[in-house]
Amino acid sequence: KAAEYIKMYAPSVDCMIITHPHEDHMGGAEDILKSVKVDRLIMSEIAVEDDFYSSAIEAAELRGTEIITVSEETQFGVGPIEVEILDSFGLAYEDLNDASLVVKVTLGGTEILVTGDAESAEEAYLLENCRFQLDSDMLKVGHHGSRSSTGEDFLAAVSPEICVISVGRNNTYGHPTEEVTDCIAESGARLYRTDRDGHVVLRGDEASGKSLADAWRNLWKN
Repeated sequence: KAAEYIKMYAPSVDCMIITHPHEDHMGGAEDILKSVKVDRLIMSEIAVEDDFYSSAIEAAELRGTEIITVSEETQFGVGPIEVEILDSFGLAYEDLNDASLVVKVTLGGTEILVTGDAESAEEAYLLENCRFQLDSDMLKVGHHGSRSSTGEDFLAAVSPEICVISVGRNNTYGHPTEEVTDCIAESGARLYRTDRDGHVVLRGDEASGKSLADAWRNLWKN
C-alpha cells in the first residue's frame, strides 16, 4: 500500500529512514525500493534475521540505493529539509522498540518529531539528554498510541500543535489507548489517527516555512 501511494506522487525518493527493524515498520520497505528510485536508505546498525529485513537490504543493493547505518547523533540535509537523528544511542535497551531512531525533520520554521516505537525508557533517556531538541510543531506519536509511550512529561517537552497516530483499525492491541488520546486532548494538540482519518499527509511550504496536515479517507484504509 505504501509503495503504491509513493509511486503515484514521487517517482523518486531522496532519503528513506527506517526507525527500527520490526516488520510493521520495515515490512513494506522492499516494495518501496522496488517501485521507486530511492537514493539513500538510513537505518541503525541493528540487523535481524528475518525475511523482511534481508529482502529489503537485497532490494536496496540491487537498485543501487546507498545504505547508510548510523550509530550516533547525525545531521544532514535533503534539499531545503534539515534532518537530525537525536542521540539516544547510549541507552542500554531491552526491547528493539527502545532502539528506535528518533528523527527530527525541519522545513523552514516547522519541526516534526518522529519517534518510531520508542517507549518510556527511550523517552526518559531523551528527556535527560536531548530535552531542548524535542520541542516540535508536530509529533508522530510513539508505538501506535500504546500506553507504554507518550508520557505526560515527554509530550510536554515536545509541546506539539498536531499529533499523528499511525494505527490499524480494530487492531487486536487496543491501540491507541485512552490514556494517550486523553493526554493529547488535555495538551490541546490536534489529533489525527489513521484508523479514523485514513491517510495523513504532511505538506511543507518552503517559502512560508509552514507545514499543513491533511487527512482523508480512502479505499486503502486499514
